Amino acid sequence: MMTESTIGSFFTRISNEVEKQMDADLKSFNISANELEVLIELEHHKHGKTYDKLAKELHVTKDKVEELVKSLVAKDLVTDDNGTVISTEDGKEVCKKVEFQQV
Repeated sequence: MMTESTIGSFFTRISNEVEKQMDADLKSFNISANELEVLIELEHHKHGKTYDKLAKELHVTKDKVEELVKSLVAKDLVTDDNGTVISTEDGKEVCKKVEFQQV
């Protein structure tokens, strides 16, 4: 009989492996799985989302969102308008390309 901690460890390992595979698949788009999650969250929000909302919806810390946004801003995939993150046309295009490729 598996203990709860063993089951939790099992799911964590599976999650980590899936994320590693996604990162490999997304390499040609120059984004990570976590960055893609941010872009997907912003996809249908023309006026963007705050760091706090993104953190809550992605189940990560605000610091993690800030790190991801900084990377996405450097790639011109999002803009940061006083704490509101907005997807750029390039960011929207990456989402479409990833969806089309069915990574």
